Amino acid sequence: MKKLLGILTLLFCVTVVYGQTTDRSINTVNNSFMLEIGGANRADTYLTPLHYKGWDVRLGYEHINVATTKPFLWMLNADITTDRTLNPVRNSAMLGAQLQCRWAIMYRHAFSPIYEVGVGGATTVDAGALYLSRNGNNPVAANASWTADIAAYATARFNVGKVKAVAFYRAALPVIGAMFAPDYGQLYYEIYLGDRHAIFSPAVWGKYFRLDQRLTVDLKIGPKWLRVGYGIDILSTKVHDIVSRRINHNFVLGLTTDWFSAAR
Repeated sequence: MKKLLGILTLLFCVTVVYGQTTDRSINTVNNSFMLEIGGANRADTYLTPLHYKGWDVRLGYEHINVATTKPFLWMLNADITTDRTLNPVRNSAMLGAQLQCRWAIMYRHAFSPIYEVGVGGATTVDAGALYLSRNGNNPVAANASWTADIAAYATARFNVGKVKAVAFYRAALPVIGAMFAPDYGQLYYEIYLGDRHAIFSPAVWGKYFRLDQRLTVDLKIGPKWLRVGYGIDILSTKVHDIVSRRINHNFVLGLTTDWFSAAR
């Protein structure tokens, strides 16, 4: 968090010095394709009491549509993540896969041609699984959730030398929803056979907390925009005395373009 605040402060100072409007209009439709690589931290007491650490890779897509006549912006994010983590003595590996889709609509306000902020609501669907081969009886912990979120963003447009740039920070905080949450002794084949008692739980603070945020900078390189940045996604759940932790912190590399965008 301190690193992220430091990056935001640095970008603010840069925009004060180099702030100018760019030829990338705020009234546009943009698509971004991203590759994210970084570290993963996993804990799931359904499988093991140990914490696992390792790496993750994420492929992401972002679609932003800014209305030309109304002060609203809607955003679609979809990504798939795979990870491999090890226990503290590094003699056991855990494999994970996750799929997420979020749609948000936000009211936007421009303080100037350089700075803009927005806030609104979002809905997120998230599903995946962890596999630990050392568990002979139940080696998989599945997870799934649907949440209604608070979403926000902030942008700054500036030049670094002769290179046009757009900094973009976005965050989402779930407020309420539902999640898949079987009990510790409730095996998946028993659920399949019909034991579906209390397998779902409200996804509310105290049981479900998540903060997903990303800071990127789009640099105009030729006719397209090169995206670089950093993202951190923190998830913590506690239901039926089963505690789960999922932390991803990734460096982002991508391309922003108007591919697949209809003329406005």
